[in-house]
Amino acid sequence: MSEFHVEGLFPVSFQPNPFTVGQAVGDFAIGQPVELRKTNGSAAYRGTLESLAVHQPVSGKLAFVFSSEISAQVEPGDVIYSLPVEEGVDPPR
Repeated sequence: MSEFHVEGLFPVSFQPNPFTVGQAVGDFAIGQPVELRKTNGSAAYRGTLESLAVHQPVSGKLAFVFSSEISAQVEPGDVIYSLPVEEGVDPPR
């Protein structure tokens, strides 16, 4: 299981979800199911990794864009974990 430690959020006008900047431990792939776990342990949210920035905003930092299920809840200090593809995202009800 890979981890992405969130350090900042950068909204941009050309897309609905912000760039989420932080440090990755392990590998992530576009379309990968992920789970956001809140720093205080209060909740977990599932979504997907939608894209990543080709450039690194700061050395050692990466910029990812996550689906709205994650982007609406993520804050600095949270950790996003990769999930096996077969776990996927639960469909809306």
